[in-house]
Amino acid sequence: DYANYLLEYDNFSASIILNYYRRDKKRLLEIIFDDETWTVDLIHNSIKGSKSGILYHSSDFIMDNTYHDQMNYFLKLINLKENSMNSLSDAHQVLKICLLNE
Repeated sequence: DYANYLLEYDNFSASIILNYYRRDKKRLLEIIFDDETWTVDLIHNSIKGSKSGILYHSSDFIMDNTYHDQMNYFLKLINLKENSMNSLSDAHQVLKICLLNE
């Protein structure tokens, strides 16, 4: 129910923290540059810069609709007996990355 990943690349590092204990919704990304930090709020569809203010905002997108869309896609595949856009091999590769076992 909790995971903390630290990914290191040649030119930058990334930290991913997943916390499913929260009672309130929070889906934030922070992108830290040399001179500014951007906060990406996936719940409110916005990107704000620490110096530049609002960089992007959309009120057309509703996050909760994505769960319904995913379920409708899944049911459609079952009814049409079609394969998902993600293969079993794709799922296996993602699982290997998550478990850090290559």
